Amino acid sequence: MRTVVCGLGYVGSTVAACLVEARHDVTGIDIDPWKVERVAAGVSPVAEPRISELLTRGMRAGRLRAARAIDRHLDNADIVFVCVSTPTAADGGLDLRAIGAATAEIGRAIRNRPTGMRPLLVVYRSTLPPRTMEDFVIPLLVEHAGAEPGPTYEPVFNPEFLREASAIEDFLAPSRIVIGERYRGASQRLYGIYEKIDAPVFELSFRAAEMIKMCDNSFHALKVAYGNEVGRVCIDAGIDPDEVIEAFLADRKLNISTAYLRPGSPFGGSCLPKDLRAMIRLAQVHGTNVPVMRSTLESNDVHKDYMFERVRSATWSGARILLMGLSFKPNTDDLRESPYVDLAASLLAAGYELRIYDPLIDERLVHGLNRHYLESRLPGIKSLMVQDPAAIEEIDLIVMAHSDDSMLRRLDPMIPRINVGRIDRSLVRADRITMPFGETADAPAE
Repeated sequence: MRTVVCGLGYVGSTVAACLVEARHDVTGIDIDPWKVERVAAGVSPVAEPRISELLTRGMRAGRLRAARAIDRHLDNADIVFVCVSTPTAADGGLDLRAIGAATAEIGRAIRNRPTGMRPLLVVYRSTLPPRTMEDFVIPLLVEHAGAEPGPTYEPVFNPEFLREASAIEDFLAPSRIVIGERYRGASQRLYGIYEKIDAPVFELSFRAAEMIKMCDNSFHALKVAYGNEVGRVCIDAGIDPDEVIEAFLADRKLNISTAYLRPGSPFGGSCLPKDLRAMIRLAQVHGTNVPVMRSTLESNDVHKDYMFERVRSATWSGARILLMGLSFKPNTDDLRESPYVDLAASLLAAGYELRIYDPLIDERLVHGLNRHYLESRLPGIKSLMVQDPAAIEEIDLIVMAHSDDSMLRRLDPMIPRINVGRIDRSLVRADRITMPFGETADAPAE
């Protein structure tokens, strides 16, 4: 089919790559000329496994193009996917300005489409709070297209459940496919886009589909925070957290799954903190009390403090620290709300001499919201990044956010190192073991 993808960030690039691999014709649209140039050349604008490979194949086969504006690219299109960013707004909700701009542009392009074509599916994959399709998107489309949905276009909400660093696999083998539509069957199952994907399909109302995405990410954030709290309690009680969590995760009947529950780093990135805040804001608007969700953000901040204290206790004030990893998790270049960007800022504020190594981060190529977050927390980032840590003359402590074994082998093994991306048995201190009511483990009550 002939498809258009609006927004060539982490989601849009994945969608475009998977569509061209499935032999669909794809035109990528983005206002950022750098992203457009890279996609047109068959190169991914984001660090994500396999995307460049798939885009290159699509470009060589003549199935991939890119442009900065929609213009007439919808004239013969079957589907347009809207994958623009919806970051956190000032009130904690989601900023829908990019959605509004893309929708208005799509509406104007619909008005100019040739007559007699089957309805254009306008498929929104961006995270949207409930009622956005009904109260914001569709009225905008009607205004700019000059027509109601149905004969010439059909709006659809199809939330993505893609994890960065495994986005291609998640697209091709999703746990389920959620489709929000005006009425049952209006989406026509997206003209068969998912026909060869083996996953249950849920055709829901717009509001239910919009809520599913926010529900997912709020729960994932809760699991991360809970797993980290369990890890900290185990460490302070002199218990091996790995032993506890392995037995805990073995219960597939009640504890659901292993995902996000292993004690490690705080959550960050573009989804979990943003969508959790949006869920809290939605609750506030409706006067709903959600103490568990509010506390999840607090717990995540506490874990960031814990991570900093681990570094502080491992060295002295003014020490020379090498931080290995800056993005919010390995195998991605996403810096939005990265706990390691926050850690770097805290270390600098505390007077440590800091150098940062992340092979996926090229400061010159950081764009958009990544650039905004990085500059707001680390305005002097250019002077902090190093290409080859082995060339640094003196390092007092290596702080591993992401494990890079090949690089670690090149560094002096005598340099102390800590892994802040894990909470494991190496942190357990036997002298911290106490009984619940105050009796020490080595001097039990008679």
